Amino acid sequence: MTPFKEKDFPFKETWNLSRESSWTRQNGYSDLVAYIEKIQSAGYDSTRYVVAKYAKISYAFMCLVMVLIASPLR
Repeated sequence: MTPFKEKDFPFKETWNLSRESSWTRQNGYSDLVAYIEKIQSAGYDSTRYVVAKYAKISYAFMCLVMVLIASPLR
């Protein structure tokens, strides 16, 4: 055992979380699911990507919900 104040640990991959918003908009659902699995298997927090995944699904059903809301008003 060696005491130390600071130590650098070389990581195999780097995660750039600042590019998250444009990356999630540009890539498809399957790419996002694969990226979430990759992050979770590496032990990182993937909450913002899971939210983006569910947002992609919800946008697909948003038009249907709007039609169902607007149809009785006609």
